[in-house]
Amino acid sequence: MPTSGAENAGSDFLQPHIVETAPVPLQIARHMPVRYVNGRAMSFAVIGKMQPGIALGACLDYTLQDYEIEQATYIYGELVSAFQTCSTTQDITGGPNNLNNALRKKAERRLQQLFWELIDTGVAGSGRFLGLAGLLPAGQRVVVGGVPTLAQFDRALSLVVDNEAHPTAIMSNWGALRRYLDLLRTAGLKPDLVETQWADPIRGVVPGKVVSVYGTPWYINGAMTTRPEGTNIYFMVLGDNGEARPGHGLTMIMPAERRGNPYIEREWPMLKTDGSLMPTSTITRALHWPVGYALGSMGAVSMLENITPL
Repeated sequence: MPTSGAENAGSDFLQPHIVETAPVPLQIARHMPVRYVNGRAMSFAVIGKMQPGIALGACLDYTLQDYEIEQATYIYGELVSAFQTCSTTQDITGGPNNLNNALRKKAERRLQQLFWELIDTGVAGSGRFLGLAGLLPAGQRVVVGGVPTLAQFDRALSLVVDNEAHPTAIMSNWGALRRYLDLLRTAGLKPDLVETQWADPIRGVVPGKVVSVYGTPWYINGAMTTRPEGTNIYFMVLGDNGEARPGHGLTMIMPAERRGNPYIEREWPMLKTDGSLMPTSTITRALHWPVGYALGSMGAVSMLENITPL
C-alpha cells in the first residue's frame, strides 16, 4: 500500500520579506528624478512672463526692458514611520526573516507612499510640504468640479509651457485614468499608447506601453486620494536641466549627505510605565526621511482640479 503521512516528511518554506497583499501602485516613482542639495533648501531666482525684444529703427533710442526678480524656495519635509519589536521576537524569529529588517523595509514603503500622497495635497498649514494643489497658481489650473471634458484635458495640457510646451508625464490615481478612458470610449476614440519602462518580476526593467495623451505617458500614483470634492490630474515636466533655457520641472530633493542612503534610523529602548528607569525588552525604531520637491518653473506643471473619478 502507498506510504501514508508523507506530508510529515516535508517542511514549510517561508518566503523572505513581508509581502503586501494590496500594495499601492506608485508607477510615477520610477520616473521621478532626484537632486541632492548641499543645504537646507533649494531656491530659484524667478521672473514672470517675458516680453520679446524690440526691433530698433534707424538711429532711434533704446527701450529699456527691466525684470522683477523674485526667489522661490523649497524646504525639506521630514517624513517618519515608527515601529516596535522586542528582543524575544527578534531572537526567536530571526531566520529566515530578520524582523527588524523586514519591518524597516515596510517602513520605507510607508514613507514612499506618504511622499506621493503629500505631493498632491500636502500638509495643511505647512510651508515645508505644501503640495502641488496648494502651490500652483490659478493660471495653471483647470477647475472642473465634476466630470471633465476632453476639451478641458486639452486646456490643461496647453498650460504646460516650460520645456517648449512638452510635458513628460501625467500623474493621477486609477479612478482619474478610468474616467479619461470612459470619455474616449463615449467619443468613439481609442487611447494612444506610448512606450516607457516598467518593472517585470522576472525580467527586471523592461519596455512596455502605457496610456498617453498626445504622446505624454500617464503614470499611476495610487497614493493620491479622492476627496469629497474629487481628485486631481497633473500634467508635468519632470527634471531640471540646470541651464538658462527652459526645462526646469518637478524634482525630488534630498540633503546631499543622504545620497546612497535616503533614510535615517533611530532607536531607543522603552521604559516601564510606572515611572521607573528600568528598560523593557521592547525597542522602538523610527525611520526618518528628509525629502521634498522643487519646481523651478510654474509653467512646468498644470492640473485638472477636482474631477469626479470613475
